[in-house]
Amino acid sequence: MFTGSNLKRIFNLVRGYKEASLSKFSKTQYMVDAIIDGKDPLEGLSDVELRGANLLQGILADSKIGDKTYSDDEFSLLLFNLGTDRAREIIRFQCLRA
Repeated sequence: MFTGSNLKRIFNLVRGYKEASLSKFSKTQYMVDAIIDGKDPLEGLSDVELRGANLLQGILADSKIGDKTYSDDEFSLLLFNLGTDRAREIIRFQCLRA
């Protein structure tokens, strides 16, 4: 039986699914555009930042940690997912710690 509260709940579920799908689509579209345009997520980084990115990748690709590790392509995809500004922020933070 459809009641006011059930309809609202169904509407909210559909709206949440739609928003999640659009967000996922936007991220996928951004990654595809970046790949087609040939943009390297590490492009424009200084030598120090590149070393920070390599150090970060080494940590994330370390099979001894027992968690998820990343191939080169998966690491690049991770940077794409983060977005340029956030990826650089993390890399710069890593450089300060190194």
